[in-house]
Amino acid sequence: HVQTRYLWVQQKLKEKEFELVAVGTDKNVADLCTKPLSAETCWKHMHALGQYAKTGKSSAAKAVEAKPWCSKKLICILVTLTILAGAAIAAFWPQNVSWQLTNLDVLDQASLTFFVMAFSNGLSNNATLPDITFHAGAKIENPNFLGGTAESGEFKVLFQGKELGGGRSDPVDVPALGSNTVEADVRVKLNPTLFHELTTDVLANSLHTNITVQGGAMVKSIFGLQVRCRMKCDILASVSEIFGDTKQAVIEKKTCVYHYF
Repeated sequence: HVQTRYLWVQQKLKEKEFELVAVGTDKNVADLCTKPLSAETCWKHMHALGQYAKTGKSSAAKAVEAKPWCSKKLICILVTLTILAGAAIAAFWPQNVSWQLTNLDVLDQASLTFFVMAFSNGLSNNATLPDITFHAGAKIENPNFLGGTAESGEFKVLFQGKELGGGRSDPVDVPALGSNTVEADVRVKLNPTLFHELTTDVLANSLHTNITVQGGAMVKSIFGLQVRCRMKCDILASVSEIFGDTKQAVIEKKTCVYHYF
């Protein structure tokens, strides 16, 4: 911005009291600091400004050598290994898998029918309840750069901290950055007291209840690497789906926590 007190210059220019002309590089000493010039022009402008160049003893100056980033071999090796180990841990540290129930089949329909009738008509305190056996399948998504084989694992199904049942999963190979389906058999074991508590909770929550599934398995990967994975999932279950054709929709919502050691 130009302050207004300097605008009289424009007025004098319009009145042609002076003329603006371009000064070529050959005569413009200011170009010494603003433009790339030939050696001859540089010397000319330096002389006009009263400058001079003095030869020195450049041949006697100490040569500047580039120093290696690490001068001690052992330290270099340790630092390099530490960096590589840190990068490997960051790349291959286990990330949580995700899973989705794909099928849930009742292996003994008569047992399920028994519970449907008991749910409707009630149950005596001395009644003997049959076990219900399910066969389940779940799709596992592996986000890790390493794949592995999960051995057969055990898990429990809990309701308000009380064991409803449990099961065992089959071994399964899960590729790196890939997916596969794991199969498992689940057996539900109820006594009259636990059945009454469960049905009371289901009726009070619009045919929904909260259960917990927890368990684990050993996972083997390349180079003999073994990691034990423990899982705990809090599940909101839609009980009515068990009695229909879309039993896999029984899991309405889930939150899982994983531990590796």
